[in-house]
Amino acid sequence: MTIHHRRLKPPQYKRYPSFKRWLREEFENACVFCDLWESELGGYRSFAVEHYRPIKLFPRLATTYSNLLYSCSYCNGYKSEYWPDSTQKALGQFILNICLQEVGRHIDKSNASWIGLDDCGKWNIHKLRLCSQLRLARRQERTVTIRIISGVDQQLSSIAIIIAAARAKGNKQVEAEAMRQKADLAGLCSFI
Repeated sequence: MTIHHRRLKPPQYKRYPSFKRWLREEFENACVFCDLWESELGGYRSFAVEHYRPIKLFPRLATTYSNLLYSCSYCNGYKSEYWPDSTQKALGQFILNICLQEVGRHIDKSNASWIGLDDCGKWNIHKLRLCSQLRLARRQERTVTIRIISGVDQQLSSIAIIIAAARAKGNKQVEAEAMRQKADLAGLCSFI
């Protein structure tokens, strides 16, 4: 995973909550820490404007867009006002920021259960509870859903080939059966 380069340039607001819609778009409706989507955690209201450098210690950065992140309420609460001192930073006890660090160098996210690759990654998983039962379950559900959608997509591609071949040969019976299968798959997709 590479460093996220901000693409949006919102106007300067006087109040940080005004940036929420911009951050939502910037980070594609997902928490920058646990990667869960709004739809997996109850929607837009389950997310917050996260101050990477806490307001308490860095009040002048309260409305600086580059200091703001999009975070679920869980990660926002677990991080809270945390900011490392020099010793903690040297020990890798700092919150990873996708705009500043390559998180993939510290945390293996290839499976639903994330693995810390170094002390910093392990510390982040522990501090932000990135492998809590809730997060693990949501990522596992997402993996299953993606597999189902991928399988349906492959089946729809095969059915499209069958329909085209049946039409070319004028075989109405095969075409009708393939269209029925296509409709059944479309009905299945509405439940996913």
